[in-house]
Amino acid sequence: VVNIAEGNGYEIVRIEFDIVSNTPKDSYRVLSTNWTYRVGVFGDDRTEDMDIEIYQQQTDGSYIFIGKDSKVDPIAMYDFTPTKTCWYKFVVKCYKFKPGYSGAHYGLLILHE
Repeated sequence: VVNIAEGNGYEIVRIEFDIVSNTPKDSYRVLSTNWTYRVGVFGDDRTEDMDIEIYQQQTDGSYIFIGKDSKVDPIAMYDFTPTKTCWYKFVVKCYKFKPGYSGAHYGLLILHE
């Protein structure tokens, strides 16, 4: 995964592998306005639809919604350029599992060129 991303001109700034169930997983990272980021989430063969939502931290500590992917696919991608350098929250969800499953492995990648 690292060789493919970096071989295509991207730098990985966060990589995470974990298990997701019906409860979403949160991940946090400070991002800079100097870059355009690609956020990707992929599920294993037990997933039918993975989703990623991005939130930006405000000065009071709360988070506001920035965007999310809109495809029905086991791979979710979202590109954006931060409007300020601060903490961002990434919410990983498996919107739909294949029949008979309620958990799966996922990977989260945050990259920039």
